[in-house]
Amino acid sequence: MITYTSLRRRLIALSFGVSLCTLFVACVAFFWRELSDSREQEGRRLLLATRVAAQSASAAVAFGDAGAAEEILGAFKALPSLEHAVLRNSSGSILAEYWRGGSAPSKPLHEQLDPEEISSSPEMVLAHADYVHIRNQITQSGEVIGELSVRADMKDLWGLVSESGQTTLVVFIVGSLISYFLGALLSTRLAQPIKELAASMEAISNSKDYSVRLVTQQKDEIGVLFHRFNEMLEQIEGRDCALREYQQTLEARVEERTAELVRERQQLLGLIKNAPVAIAMLDNEMRYMAHSKKWREDYGLGELELAGKSYYEIFPDIPERWREIHRKVLSDEPAHASEDCFDRKDGERIYLRWGMHPWFRAEGGQGGVVMVTDRIDDLVAAREAALQTAKTRSEFLTNMSHELRTPLNGIIGFADLLNEEHSLSPASREYVDSIHGAGKLLLALINDILDFSKLEQKKLGLEVATFQMGEVIRATERLFKGQVERKGLSFEVSDGFFEAQVRGDSLRLQQVLINLVGNAIKFTSKGSIRLGIEALRSDGDEYEALISVADTGIGIAASKQGRIFESFAQADGSTTRKYGGTGLGLAICVQLVELMGGRIWVESSEGVGSAFSFTVRLARVSQELSRPIQIPMEHSPSLAKEVVDTTGPRILVAEDNLMNQKLVRLILERAGYQVELVANGRLAIEASEKTEFAAILMDLQMPVMGGLDAVSHIRRREAGGTTHIPIVALTAHAFAEHRAQCVEAGVDGYLTKPINRQLLLTTLERFIAPKSGASKEGE
Repeated sequence: MITYTSLRRRLIALSFGVSLCTLFVACVAFFWRELSDSREQEGRRLLLATRVAAQSASAAVAFGDAGAAEEILGAFKALPSLEHAVLRNSSGSILAEYWRGGSAPSKPLHEQLDPEEISSSPEMVLAHADYVHIRNQITQSGEVIGELSVRADMKDLWGLVSESGQTTLVVFIVGSLISYFLGALLSTRLAQPIKELAASMEAISNSKDYSVRLVTQQKDEIGVLFHRFNEMLEQIEGRDCALREYQQTLEARVEERTAELVRERQQLLGLIKNAPVAIAMLDNEMRYMAHSKKWREDYGLGELELAGKSYYEIFPDIPERWREIHRKVLSDEPAHASEDCFDRKDGERIYLRWGMHPWFRAEGGQGGVVMVTDRIDDLVAAREAALQTAKTRSEFLTNMSHELRTPLNGIIGFADLLNEEHSLSPASREYVDSIHGAGKLLLALINDILDFSKLEQKKLGLEVATFQMGEVIRATERLFKGQVERKGLSFEVSDGFFEAQVRGDSLRLQQVLINLVGNAIKFTSKGSIRLGIEALRSDGDEYEALISVADTGIGIAASKQGRIFESFAQADGSTTRKYGGTGLGLAICVQLVELMGGRIWVESSEGVGSAFSFTVRLARVSQELSRPIQIPMEHSPSLAKEVVDTTGPRILVAEDNLMNQKLVRLILERAGYQVELVANGRLAIEASEKTEFAAILMDLQMPVMGGLDAVSHIRRREAGGTTHIPIVALTAHAFAEHRAQCVEAGVDGYLTKPINRQLLLTTLERFIAPKSGASKEGE
């Protein structure tokens, strides 16, 4: 229980204390003033008496009259406070001396003074608490002839002021009593309203009746206090009424909210339970709170009770990396995976995509983790099947490419060699040209189909190298020179941007040009073909080149220009019957141009001609730092001789197809090389161990041992030595991945079938120096 001190008592104590302090200070000040005044009056009287005595004793000192001097000092008896007086002449000798009570002091008067207190002035007064010391010089005609020193005891003054002190004490006591009674009267008058207010507040507090109002007649601050208290009671009464009304409806609202929460929880649990995906809700301890039916089905949990059990108890075989993910999610870091693998302890492998997010309580704070998973075993199986299908398709295309190119190699190669024979009749030469043209057409068709297949599978990439734009244009011009002349057309080439050194895929660029120029020649019966090239923009280390092929051919109707770039599409169905073609050329061009960072379009008028334009992005190369590659030409050197010299460098040819063996042997021997043939990689290894060859032409697909294995074996044998046999892959495999495998195995060159005689011989000349006198290009 709290103990309160009466306000009246505190007011009385306060007023009495203040009055008491005030009276005390006043009495002390009065007493001290009385004492000071008494000391001051006594000092003045002593100083006056000393001056009078000094003036009176001047004659006695001058004549040395001791009797007169003692008589003068005897006058000091009238001063009760003076206890000692001494009269000296100029030499310091005592002429007369007086002391009260007749007893001499223990120490002469002049020795009682501190030397520092002695002044040389004619008159000196030293006042202390208990005594006063006065010294006066005695002069005659301005000359000091002696001095008078007196000492007065001031202790007797305390007796003189004691009566005043008694009077002061009486005044203090009386004043204190008066202040106490006045303080009590005043405190009673001030404390009574406050006491009444406190009593009313206590009564209201006990009764809880806030309708009571206090009444007061006072107009001062206490009246304001009563008024504010009444206002407070009104506010409390209003709030009390509102609280009672709220309490009357609170229970109903609590019941309603509780029912609503129960419904929401049931809805949430129902939503989770019937969710079409596997979902589980866990708390911060990874204990199950809710889960879906799909969760049980996906993980084969059957009727196992999950509520309240630990996730790790149900799945003790989860990988540690998932446990780490759970810890991160519990630290408010959501996680997800589009594909993951869960190897169960029973050997089952489950493929999942999952997401994990923290969930939060309504009152705040993380409540746990929500897991959503979806088994994608069927999707993964379908993907693997699709990949296997793509692999099978790729293998099929590879094998078909090999099987088709192998006989084509013989058809085109032998037709080319036969065309060099001088003994052919005109009719026979025409037949040979037809065979050669049909072979070339079939080869172009195969290349288009393979390129289109690789583009569909996103497997066709660019092989970036340094080249000169002029070489690409000139190679294209030479390639079609014969066709243009036979049709009586003119072929015009612009000279802009010719000498630029750039980096890009020159072969793919030339493939686009060959396709566009070939189409222009095909669909143009008279007029001209114009091939233009220019640099549109140069941004730092990169060019944007614009290349156009324009003709004066049949043109394309505006309504059909939009579909000519689609696969297997041509402007008119009759076009295929009249001009031939698969409709893949322009579709391949579109994708190749996009691979090179550009776009392709056509501007055409039916019956007037067409202009195909495309842009490519090419890297700028410094002239001093680059050496352009040479673009192989498709013209045929004359290799026919009645007698050939076969004493040149020895070449080993590994080829299992007899027709290809004959063709390669004939080409090389006519070029002056010695040729040794083997039918597989194992025989190639054995032959290279026995004989020193200038180069090896290696087919890739052979029985017993393939070409890549043979190349790897030879390179391992050469490791650490000084010899290195140039090996050129000569294969019907035309895919980029085969080229990459060859480079990895250690081949020095890569040529595809059908064999291009000029390219074959040019490639060999890069690695060996043919014997002098052997046939070379241009002979």
